[in-house]
Amino acid sequence: MKKGVLILFMICFASAMIACEPIVIENDEEIIISLNPGIDTVELESSFEDAGATASYGETELEVIVISNTVDVSEEGAYEVVYETSYLGETKTITRKVTVVDDLLPIVTLNPGQDTIYVGDEWVDAGVYSTEFMNVYRTGNVDINTPGEYLITYRITGRGGAEVFLYRYVNVIER
Repeated sequence: MKKGVLILFMICFASAMIACEPIVIENDEEIIISLNPGIDTVELESSFEDAGATASYGETELEVIVISNTVDVSEEGAYEVVYETSYLGETKTITRKVTVVDDLLPIVTLNPGQDTIYVGDEWVDAGVYSTEFMNVYRTGNVDINTPGEYLITYRITGRGGAEVFLYRYVNVIER
């Protein structure tokens, strides 16, 4: 009798174990996430339009969210936008690399000025003008007491180090 109960118990236990095993369905489909085409190298102080990403699972389109966006167009550098999608307990991410550059030369012009003066008159440097951030370095001097032509050189550098040179000629003439 004990043997029969033990065998019966083992059969029931084995049946219960088989019933508890998870059923695995083989499926070749997986989440596919990809970046949309977009412009990923942008000029400093311009706007960045995120082209986004798409995801699918077989024929099912999935929602993609941005979980991180470090793009700062006010400063040169390398940045990232990270996208994420989830489906059936699986999560995938993809990263867009964005580079902010300052390749353009600063747009700068000489300010109008009185650059022909008589000996002994005061000469005022009118300088340069730009709507962009820049550093201006001026070299050259004008001797207002000696007739001649004097060269003033302006070296202008933009944020990214691009340089522009402008020249002003000042004439000191006798009366």
